[in-house]
Amino acid sequence: MALKNKIIRKLSAITAVIYILSTFAVYAFAETDSAASVISPTGSTPASKPANRQAIRQVIGYITQWDAWQDHKAGIPGQGAYTHLNIDMHKYSILNYSSFGVAKDGSLHGGDYMHKNIYQADVMQDPAPLIMYDPYSSWEQHILFGTIDPVYYVNQEKADAAKAQGFQVSVGGDTWSQPDWKVYNAPLPMPIHKTGGEANGSAPGLLELAHQNGVKVMASVGGRSMSKHYPEMAADPVKRQNFINDCLLLLKIGFDGIDLDWEYVGPYDGMNFKGTDDDFQNYTILVKEMRAAFDKAYPSKHILISSCFSADYRKLEGFKPFVRDIDASIDYYNMMTYDMNGGWSNIAGHNSPLHDYTGSEVNAFNWDRCLQAVKEVGMPLNKVNFGVSFYGRGVICQSAAALNAPTLKRQDTVRPDGPITTCADFTNWPKDIFDGTPSYSYIKQQMSNGWTRKWDNQAKVPYMVKDNYFLSYDDVQSIQHKSQYVVENNLAGIIVRQVFGDLEFGSSTGTYYGNRLIKYPNVKHELLDAINFTTPLQYKVSGYVNPDVTYADSDADKVKSGFKVEISGTFYSTVTDTNGYFEINNLPVSTSQVNIKISKTNYLARTISRASITNNIQIGTSIAPTSVWAGDMDQNGAINMADIVKLIDTFNSAPGDGKYVEANDFNADNAINMADIITIIDHYNTTSSNYPNI
Repeated sequence: MALKNKIIRKLSAITAVIYILSTFAVYAFAETDSAASVISPTGSTPASKPANRQAIRQVIGYITQWDAWQDHKAGIPGQGAYTHLNIDMHKYSILNYSSFGVAKDGSLHGGDYMHKNIYQADVMQDPAPLIMYDPYSSWEQHILFGTIDPVYYVNQEKADAAKAQGFQVSVGGDTWSQPDWKVYNAPLPMPIHKTGGEANGSAPGLLELAHQNGVKVMASVGGRSMSKHYPEMAADPVKRQNFINDCLLLLKIGFDGIDLDWEYVGPYDGMNFKGTDDDFQNYTILVKEMRAAFDKAYPSKHILISSCFSADYRKLEGFKPFVRDIDASIDYYNMMTYDMNGGWSNIAGHNSPLHDYTGSEVNAFNWDRCLQAVKEVGMPLNKVNFGVSFYGRGVICQSAAALNAPTLKRQDTVRPDGPITTCADFTNWPKDIFDGTPSYSYIKQQMSNGWTRKWDNQAKVPYMVKDNYFLSYDDVQSIQHKSQYVVENNLAGIIVRQVFGDLEFGSSTGTYYGNRLIKYPNVKHELLDAINFTTPLQYKVSGYVNPDVTYADSDADKVKSGFKVEISGTFYSTVTDTNGYFEINNLPVSTSQVNIKISKTNYLARTISRASITNNIQIGTSIAPTSVWAGDMDQNGAINMADIVKLIDTFNSAPGDGKYVEANDFNADNAINMADIITIIDHYNTTSSNYPNI
């Protein structure tokens, strides 16, 4: 009966085709001898896996306090999701808390006190406290010290608790001071840390939680917007001492070291200043004096000193005469190997390319050239960390988006830069949320909204395009390449800018500790895992694909190549070669269902499910390949009369006659004829669900 029904369906389809053909002019079913063009398979190339891959020695993450204000518009559950409680402390060696700034007298101030008009040439940063006194206008106290118990009336019990934490207060008083924070006579409430631990609804702060897990915490000083007074501070002995004194206060608070984020040392433009050639020598003096002061204050403990450096070789050359003296004081050189292209670029380029690529605007902006410069300057590689960004950079192109396409610039105003000329994409990545630099987790959420992912096999990084919008970013695949690069070149490790960028929340509800701090369950961080190799990247999916098409042996390579094979819901994909073979390497363990999708233009997509990836998976062999059916012309998951009609639009055509469409020539014989129509009829009135289970 089944065979009979199949024959009836086939005869019905043939009858319908004959009817349709009868409405057309008489066709000469002559075949052409024109040579077919060979389609070269293209697609992403997975990172190769060394036989004995080492772990990254140092993973240094930058953790910001202002990101805690982000809410659901950033694709997260709400405010408070981006705090230390949702970071996997086991996978970092150091966390750099960002940021403190340098004032005009050389002293340090908390980031909350940054002058809002600091971008203006005549605006100076006045001295200010290290820590914001008001627990309601800032996340700083909550992140650094944990759950806050605000005191509105100071009785004896509260006064004793406050004094034990370094506060100065009187019973019945209406002000308080905290000298370590440089806060004096602040109004109530007094923000003491709530004691009693989790049983009392109290969560630890960053300093306590990190130290519990063996992680160091450094105070990062400067950054793009708060480096304005670095040059004058480093040049003045009095101001240098003010700087060092406040560094000592940060160490007293509980930090394990100081990270100098001076952007930039030397005669180069910062956001709101320009340095001089004297900066290199003054920088050297500064770090030597810091080391001497720290060693004197903590003779039995090594205080860490690290520093950020531009990845531009021109900004590194000036350090060469001083690197020997610098190296005696500094622990880590953190290279900012990101932000190489962005809103300032004239053409769309990669944010952090591993290697140079054809058509790049500046051929020195890549990891290779930075490594060469590091070696030329003489920085010891075992102290050098290269940076990865857990965010992307979006730009707008003048026409269809593509790598190296000209960008479309405009005038805009952003914080803290002020008025700028930019091509940054604030349409897809709004200015008030991302400033054109979306987090990796948000990028993943938006991928299905019309974006097409592409892979640059020269630069070893992905990018996405949609209309005239271009986005450069890093994903698991590119992070694997970069982590391997760090190991193979004997670098110290990787710095992450910034730690919240790849957090994916498995729940919209969490546990509150006080009214600010929230710990969420089931938080994933796949970029961090790719750095750490905590998830084994050792399995592969491979196999053979063969379309259910009758073709000549001489055309087999064209028929079998170009099928896309992807792990649904991930960035892992490849295409079949001329033998129909595919291989996706370095897959992590997955204990949940995995769907392997096989697709090609005008073919009925096929999805093969496996319960998990706990070993290598093979889908089809050279003798018994996985079959895929031709004929889904409109790619709607079904083969029906509408597909036959579409094929007839190009019927009796050959290459060069203007009507020929290569994808419609299923058997690759350089002619669209009755053989192709019969190919569709073979699986007429079927859907993707009709594929047999394998």
